Amino acid sequence: WVFFLLMIRRPPRSTLLPYTTLFRSVRTTDAGETWGWVSTFYSGILNDVFFTDVNTGYAVGGNCVSTWVVLKTSDGGNTWQPITGTGIDSQAIFSSIVVDPSTSYPNQTLFATTDKSVYKSTNSGSTWSSIQNPNLPHGDGWVISLHELGGTVTLYLSLRIHGNPAIIGSYSGGIFKSTDRGNSWVDVTNNLPKRTDWDPEFYWYDWMNIAVHPSNANIVYVGAWNENGHENNGVYKTIDGGLNWAWSSQTIPDPGWLTNFAEGADFLSLSPVQPDTVIWGSNEVYKTTDAGSNWTQSYCTSAGGG
Repeated sequence: WVFFLLMIRRPPRSTLLPYTTLFRSVRTTDAGETWGWVSTFYSGILNDVFFTDVNTGYAVGGNCVSTWVVLKTSDGGNTWQPITGTGIDSQAIFSSIVVDPSTSYPNQTLFATTDKSVYKSTNSGSTWSSIQNPNLPHGDGWVISLHELGGTVTLYLSLRIHGNPAIIGSYSGGIFKSTDRGNSWVDVTNNLPKRTDWDPEFYWYDWMNIAVHPSNANIVYVGAWNENGHENNGVYKTIDGGLNWAWSSQTIPDPGWLTNFAEGADFLSLSPVQPDTVIWGSNEVYKTTDAGSNWTQSYCTSAGGG
């Protein structure tokens, strides 16, 4: 398999627009032993990349200068071509993309989140339609995750939190689930924490990452991030499709407010071949090999290169 890392600057959580910078990524074809630079010659932000096989992949992003972009590669990422699809808000910025693996080019089904709406394409990105419906409070999306097994597709979607944090009743967003390819959605935020209670200041929790067990769509991990608090940050897990959530990373000692940013889940990843192995972190990296029962901090033994 080919693995990509997107080298981007993450914007402050209080903004909806990424910083404008040049996109760069690095690629490995030997399980991380060596890495090489890859360029798309796109002068903007790419926020996500998704490969359907070793050759075919999509990358999405955008910024306040060039608006949205969708790129496609057919040669493992050596070269990329823009897809000038229709049906997307001209000012939208893509944040994530997934592909239904039971479909094939040129009729691949794509799902994507933007800050304007959640979109779906059934022709590999040539045309898009919004799948924001009355079941979703708004279309401002963080990330979408797709699980497919035996032709059954389950989608999990994270929407950015809108509303006034001082008024708990204004909460709008969270985690949503679809079992009919985005035609309808169910709110599965349930008992996930919604805000800090540092009276008189309140801050919402956002859910920036989702990881689904490869053989069980009911087992899901989500990463919490709160702009001004470390309490209850980290990783939450459900084993019943979102009906109930448990604070999986609660066993990690609280680092205190001086290092609170380290406890936000800026990234979260689950091994597709060893699904009990999960990593997450921000300034620090944590790893579990027993499905979240215990976590250990991971360290680099060496680092080099430029």
